Amino acid sequence: MKKQNTEKGFSLVEVIVALAILAILVAALTPLFTFSFTNIFSGGRKSSAQYRAHEAMENKFAGIGVDEGAETTTLTIKFGETTSIDIEKKDVSVTIDYTDSQGNERNVTYNSFLPK
Repeated sequence: MKKQNTEKGFSLVEVIVALAILAILVAALTPLFTFSFTNIFSGGRKSSAQYRAHEAMENKFAGIGVDEGAETTTLTIKFGETTSIDIEKKDVSVTIDYTDSQGNERNVTYNSFLPK
């Protein structure tokens, strides 16, 4: 009498089908990860440029590198219908150039003013 095989497990066909499904999923998700990492690195470079622009703006506020020849203008602030104040100011602008992770030239610009 022939002994019947009672062991349970996966057949070779089932394993191959499971591996094929897994390979399809990995192939479909790989571009998503690549795109995500590219954006993470671009964000890091932009953040670094923003930090440098912020630092340059603070140096201008501290009097380091303020352009003495900058034009002085007047800012008028109105309170209601009758009250207003005029502030003499110098416009300050800082632009930092950087290259994103795709090689595109970008810039970060901060604009503010210094009261005179």
